[in-house]
Amino acid sequence: PCPYLSHFAKFIPEKYGLKVIFGTHPIPQNYFITHTNLKTWDSEFYKEVIKDTLTDEATRKLYD
Repeated sequence: PCPYLSHFAKFIPEKYGLKVIFGTHPIPQNYFITHTNLKTWDSEFYKEVIKDTLTDEATRKLYD
């Protein structure tokens, strides 16, 4: 994931008055595995960011 997501989540509403929405499609399985191993999803920020795009494994595999 972009290391600047947290910054943009604060900057965009402040600068442009727009609501920031994360996630446009399910997270691909291969991406999910890599970032699980890297512990990317362990932070509270990323837990919130991925909650709407975290689907079941079968659906994630369709996006690989």
